[in-house]
Amino acid sequence: MVPFHSQPGMFWAIRYIEAGKGFKFTRISTDWGSDFSGLGEDSGYTVDSGNCFVAESGVYCLGVDEANGKVVVEPAKVYGMGDVFGNWNVTTNAYTADGKLLKAVATGDGNLRTYVASSLLDDANNWWHAEFIIKDGQIVYRAGGGDPEEVAVKAGQTITFDFNEGTGSIK
Repeated sequence: MVPFHSQPGMFWAIRYIEAGKGFKFTRISTDWGSDFSGLGEDSGYTVDSGNCFVAESGVYCLGVDEANGKVVVEPAKVYGMGDVFGNWNVTTNAYTADGKLLKAVATGDGNLRTYVASSLLDDANNWWHAEFIIKDGQIVYRAGGGDPEEVAVKAGQTITFDFNEGTGSIK
């Protein structure tokens, strides 16, 4: 999972999850003894035999807030903004799901600015806490760093993210 910028103990990830296929969370990916299915105040999924399940297959944002004991699994709301999308409104330029992928078509020339909205963040203006771009075919997350590197996009190009593979394209 990726740390939310400026939010100690808060992490997020976007994944395509199939209904009926269980998953868990863990602090260290190879440490099966520390996996967990919730922290107390959990929403958006069910738990059966220690595994988490979503009701419908789709692209989800998974959020963990260790300090407040919350785990949230919610449909991914990914937005683009800036010149590439015609405005800086943080909730009007949504990417759409295409199977396991999220896609959007650029309406103008500019630099890519994309983020995921999470109910764990207290304000939509905190979009930069969960920002990411595509660089050399890979998804690059802002995490705890500064503004992401500039990535030029031209009007009409399709921006595609495959979060399960960690890849993206601008064509």
